Amino acid sequence: MNLPNDEFFERQWYLHNTGQFTNDNHFGIPDADIDAPEAWDITTGNDDIIVAVIDEGITDNHPDLPSSRQIRLPGSNMAAPYDGFNNPNDPSPAFTDEKGHNHGNGCAGIIAASWNHEGVAGIAPNCNIMPIKITYAPSPITTLADAINFAVTNNADIINCSWYFNSSNSNLYPIILSSINNAISNDIDIVFCAGNTANHVNNNNGYVGFPANSNSDLISVGASDRNNNQANYSPNSTYNLDLVAPSHSSYFIQITGEAQNIWTIDVPGNLYGDNPYTNGYINDIP
Repeated sequence: MNLPNDEFFERQWYLHNTGQFTNDNHFGIPDADIDAPEAWDITTGNDDIIVAVIDEGITDNHPDLPSSRQIRLPGSNMAAPYDGFNNPNDPSPAFTDEKGHNHGNGCAGIIAASWNHEGVAGIAPNCNIMPIKITYAPSPITTLADAINFAVTNNADIINCSWYFNSSNSNLYPIILSSINNAISNDIDIVFCAGNTANHVNNNNGYVGFPANSNSDLISVGASDRNNNQANYSPNSTYNLDLVAPSHSSYFIQITGEAQNIWTIDVPGNLYGDNPYTNGYINDIP
């Protein structure tokens, strides 16, 4: 079995669940994971594969995701006019609040963090990441479509979009639908999160949000948990979910005693700590 040697790999139960302790004072159920070691016996990816991460930005030359494995392109900061971080060629996270806008780093770390004796282990550590920076608000909807089209134009093989709108309207924004169709017609796999709209303990089954509900040819992803159960916030759907992947069980405001327990990379030097892995778990990626 091919296992990484990274410092916090043991905390990454979602990759290899042995029933180990998680950071929220719980233990998982063995094999409630994605069977990453079994996949790693086949491949750990290769540098011909480019994964575009359309999100809040990725730290340049992160200790666990060096510049040599990032495809950082001119014009990749779509958020430049809107978030106060105005270099259109630098898709790095902004530091405009105490969370450091780490969501993009979090996604990229799960996908492709290096196997390098430190930090966490990525699922595909030999693939490259293309950071494309957006801001969820107040940027116009056109920037999201532009970001998807940018990834297509620059030869991404996979596009990861861990964001959604609080709407079940599958035709909410035609301009985004057009950009999704552009990706699909170019044989690019485009992945959207289903959304965090449910609260099952309060009998709210939620809904798959836009754009995950908009096209049967994209990949819509919901969330399971450390016990192989449906995550409390992950919506039900009979036709708009393609797969689920491990995440935290619930938000603490939904179920007392629950907390975030997905370990990934953080923004070095942000207000949560100087260690790029301190508090490196994230709370809203299904």
